[in-house]
Amino acid sequence: IYRIAPAACASLILLLICPAFLIAQDPAPAKEAPAADAKGAIILANIAGDVKVQANGKLDPEGKPTGAFLPQAEVKVGASIFDGHTVIVGKQKGSSAILLFSNGTVTTLKEDSQLNIRTFTQTKFESKPDQKIADLEEEPSDSKTDINLNFGDMVVDIKKLSKKSSFDIASPVGTAGIRGTTVALGVRPAPGGGFSGSFVVPKGLISFRPPPPIPTIEVPNPPAPAPVDVAAGEVIAQTAPPRPPPDAPLRPAAEVVQPPPPPPPEPAPPVVLQAATETVAVAAQATAEVTLDVVTAAVAVVETKVEETAPEPEPEPEPE
Repeated sequence: IYRIAPAACASLILLLICPAFLIAQDPAPAKEAPAADAKGAIILANIAGDVKVQANGKLDPEGKPTGAFLPQAEVKVGASIFDGHTVIVGKQKGSSAILLFSNGTVTTLKEDSQLNIRTFTQTKFESKPDQKIADLEEEPSDSKTDINLNFGDMVVDIKKLSKKSSFDIASPVGTAGIRGTTVALGVRPAPGGGFSGSFVVPKGLISFRPPPPIPTIEVPNPPAPAPVDVAAGEVIAQTAPPRPPPDAPLRPAAEVVQPPPPPPPEPAPPVVLQAATETVAVAAQATAEVTLDVVTAAVAVVETKVEETAPEPEPEPEPE
């Protein structure tokens, strides 16, 4: 694993004075903007082995993104992406990606994993000179995060969120609502179809929402299952059968295999908790020297990228 060494941190800081950042940044103090209107930045803080980034685009019939991949020259330590991208870590042994979100969240994606960053918005904030994001006890401004672990293994360390913020981690086996927690997820295809997985909570508390029932002819709008609280030191396991495509016709209930109700949370094995804690420690070390100046500069770069990739407005029709 490549860590952000002092030299790499210096190169990140140099980004603050390169022309691209000077163009992207506004010399005036940042104005507060609604979290829903401002893109947050995701910094590739650490990469090892086979790591790719794909624009989400449209999904194929199997639910896989069909967007273009970013050039590999752009998938490097210190680069920034934004929501609407999927980070793919290949099967090469030792491959991994450490992602630093501009709200302070640090995510470690392990080998043979795929993370879809569906939504990440954040209210703009001002940084203080030399202040490190690792020193913050809570996020620097309101944010909204919705990420989906399509499959694989991931450990997420989330700073305390403000009351206006939200953080959801979705997966084929359920969704975790989080307020400021460390959580480890593992989701893999199950023999015969569907998925099996687990949510482990080394620290904090999550609200686990099981997979929703599959609509049938008899019950086209089934109620959502009740959430389950999973406390620090606990694990909850869940399986999910294959789901039909959203536009598939409804079938009789007798022909549909529904997700089973989740079992109650259980104490997590100490070895699993220790592994998650060690992963968080490695990620913390990789991001320890990143300052808020670097983060706000990354947000400025993201703003420029979003403007460059925005579709051209369609011309207004000429009057008859």
